Amino acid sequence: MAERAWHVGWLYREQTNAKRQLLEDALASVDVAGIDSNFAEKVDAALTTLQDLENQRAGVTNRTLKVPQMAGYYSPLIQKFLVSVEAMVPISENAGEGLTARIGAYTQFLQGKERAGIERAMGAAGYGAGAFAPNIYRRFISLIAAQSTFFRSAYEFASPDDLAFAKQTLSGPVVEEVDRLRKIALDSPQTGTTAGIKAPVWFAAITKKIDLMKAVEAALPKRSSVPSTISAIMRGKTSRLSPFRSSFLSLPCWGFRSSSSAASPGQSEI
Repeated sequence: MAERAWHVGWLYREQTNAKRQLLEDALASVDVAGIDSNFAEKVDAALTTLQDLENQRAGVTNRTLKVPQMAGYYSPLIQKFLVSVEAMVPISENAGEGLTARIGAYTQFLQGKERAGIERAMGAAGYGAGAFAPNIYRRFISLIAAQSTFFRSAYEFASPDDLAFAKQTLSGPVVEEVDRLRKIALDSPQTGTTAGIKAPVWFAAITKKIDLMKAVEAALPKRSSVPSTISAIMRGKTSRLSPFRSSFLSLPCWGFRSSSSAASPGQSEI
């Protein structure tokens, strides 16, 4: 989300390039189609979309690409990589007990975090205009509802320890401030005001919350032993998958994700 959110994200471009090169090097040594046809199809779809990245970057740099067009590329790209990770669950009959739950918790959390990034943009649009237009308001509500659904699903899959960690991390003043600003936005059709809240205030507040989500995202696979479990599955398919496994699991963590260095509200992701 960070490159999507930060139009001039040169630093994130470099990080994305490094991750992309790591993946391409790993793919060169792996017969993905030989692992699982559905998995291979999802990976191919993501990589095909990724091929247009440089053209999209050029449009951003030259300011010929409008924000909706830019979001129309990055959001589906991110979604395709998330779906690719989800496709790892049924790869092998030797998956092992608990793998579906562990991957399920991780991917559902990623899906919720992705919606938080879009909520950031919708909130910035509404607060920036001093009022939430009907289409922005409806989208804002739907994104909050979607996050609730995804996070609830993630928590149902999560182990008790992971659940406690996630809930503890996503609590406190940072989350409470976003809830306060959300309520102002949600009440605005009735109150007729956004209480003088400016877009940068909203943007900064929810970026802090997304950074907490990023901390959970980074910790969940390690806490739940997802990488080691996937490693065991992959060894059942081919002994050459070790480099591919580590690089592919990091795909949702590419330079697209949210950061405190993300865009200003005028450069938000949608």
